[in-house]
Amino acid sequence: TPYMAWTATPGIYGVNVDVTADASSITYFWAAILGIVQGLAEFLPISSSGHLALVEHLGMGTAAPASFDTMLHLATLCVVIFYFRRTILWYYRNDWRVLLYVIVATIPTGIIGIAFKDYFEGLRFSPTMICVGLLVPAVALAGAELQRGAACQL
Repeated sequence: TPYMAWTATPGIYGVNVDVTADASSITYFWAAILGIVQGLAEFLPISSSGHLALVEHLGMGTAAPASFDTMLHLATLCVVIFYFRRTILWYYRNDWRVLLYVIVATIPTGIIGIAFKDYFEGLRFSPTMICVGLLVPAVALAGAELQRGAACQL
């Protein structure tokens, strides 16, 4: 495609991608669009990663380099830390164990991500898995909302 310097070909998960491509192969226009999608979707009870992948496939015709998506998530983390800096400092000064629990709880996720990196990257580039990944939480949220509505009527 004219937007990317790399190509995707059919593979075991739907697409094989040259993950050696760097983020410099993406245009400023698509970088801005994906940044807006990430910024809007991250703070809603929806999958920001799923919506990024969906916009990449529908708009650009292929997925952005994983390094670019990683930098979008890192930028979001920096904004969250900045926004909650007073709360984080309060916990650091008064109840540092909560921060320790957050860090310790993150470690297994990191280990799983590193151990199954190729598998997850294959799923990330599959339009079918993107749809499943968006549909499952949507059904869970709808079910919770129905349960809450039923509880309120009692």
